[in-house]
Amino acid sequence: MIVSREIARECSALVDVREVARLANCSPRHVFRLVKRGMIPPPVKVGRLTRFQRELILTWISQGCPPVKNGGRR
Repeated sequence: MIVSREIARECSALVDVREVARLANCSPRHVFRLVKRGMIPPPVKVGRLTRFQRELILTWISQGCPPVKNGGRR
């Protein structure tokens, strides 16, 4: 099966929680804690899968991991 470059690029635009954890140098569980507190860009649901937008995560990391929203669940 031949995959076009555009489809391949779109597929790499979304990453799973393990990849986010690797990029942020933390555990996958900690990534979900950050999501719950509103400290990381929110994930996207694709069916039953949870994915994160790679560009948003990389931008968030390059900005020093600032909170995405004020407050959050405690």
